[in-house]
Amino acid sequence: MFPLVCLCYAARVKSRRVVLAHLRSCLVCCAAVLACSLDGCQFGYELLDGVGPGIGGSAGMGWGGDSPLGGAGGAAGSPVGDGGIGGGASGGASGPDFVVSTAEDEQDPGATALDPLGSGLSLREAILLANAEPGHQTISVDSGVYVTLTTGALPTITETADLVGPGEIDGASLPASTACVVVDGSGVRISSITVHNCPSEPILLAGGSGNEVSDCRITLAGNSIAVGGQNQLIQRNEIEGSLGAGIWVDGSGSRILDNRIRDAEGVGIELTDEAAAAVVVGNIVHGGNVAIGVHAPADVVVAHNTVYEALLGVSIGGASNVDLRNNILVGATDAAVELLTGTFAYFDNNLFWNNAGGDCAGCTPGPASIFADPIFSDPSSGDLSLASGSPAIDRGVDLGYDRNSSKVGLFDGSAPDLGAIETF
Repeated sequence: MFPLVCLCYAARVKSRRVVLAHLRSCLVCCAAVLACSLDGCQFGYELLDGVGPGIGGSAGMGWGGDSPLGGAGGAAGSPVGDGGIGGGASGGASGPDFVVSTAEDEQDPGATALDPLGSGLSLREAILLANAEPGHQTISVDSGVYVTLTTGALPTITETADLVGPGEIDGASLPASTACVVVDGSGVRISSITVHNCPSEPILLAGGSGNEVSDCRITLAGNSIAVGGQNQLIQRNEIEGSLGAGIWVDGSGSRILDNRIRDAEGVGIELTDEAAAAVVVGNIVHGGNVAIGVHAPADVVVAHNTVYEALLGVSIGGASNVDLRNNILVGATDAAVELLTGTFAYFDNNLFWNNAGGDCAGCTPGPASIFADPIFSDPSSGDLSLASGSPAIDRGVDLGYDRNSSKVGLFDGSAPDLGAIETF
């Protein structure tokens, strides 16, 4: 017996859901139902409950995904009895659930992904629709879409979702102290989005756990990427010109990995007393006031970072069991490391050079410390990779962190390099 409701992939659509009232409506996909059962339907369809039968044992065609043709089609179904109704797999992976198609900051009553009304589907509308849908959703802001927020704060993302670029968001017209993108849920990934001129936090993880902010670019924000909740991942972001902090961590167990922060007027990376067990690895903090602040959390790791020409390198106050190893600290106006109060679990295998206020105020570098020019490739242009002959190459201790990117092994050479950039 034919199913009463099916999903048809006859064409790629932004919503991915084209609901047909009856199987016979799939005639738009195939010349006839009999053609599907006898000769094989070339357009896959699947039941709304997720089961994807293939009529006549045919393979499904994939639609959506990252390429114009989408994912691979499903496997052919095996015929059952004389009728030949097979149980084939469904078609390939679908594209984004919600594609932002207008730069206008509008919210039209009754807007849907298929019929967004107004000038198209706005980012504001897409977030509201994704919040209302069950399960994980994807919101895509494509290249060339530059959203200027004019009608107030965006809706908070409260449900599991991906918000992916490479589109851009501008918050210059928002009231003071307004965050641009706010998450208060779990399982949210924000990736490859650029945020300009936000008057407060460009991205605020207000709560939840298991959220990710990756490969984003932040310019001229009034405040930091703010990290609350637990076990969040902040990685490979570029942050320039923040009037506050670059990244402010106020949640436990978070990982701050391989970010690039330039000229933060407050602090590059700040760990508060709520940031217990945070891991700060592989970041470059260039210029600004305090590069890395560790103020009262316990059991944090600060390793493989490169700090260059900040007023103060690493400031530690009230923190306990800080693991400070494999860092490069160069050109601080004040001290490279300042220990106000607190304790180290480890303080060794760091490189110090040309710090006007001394290498360590209130502490003594460990015996494996290096006091020499790291020989950066081209620091005047911002290239802080290690040039040939650098004393920082192969001089770290293996802490179990992958410094080798996509290459085999955790590092290249006999030991990991000091600093944020592994030399190959």
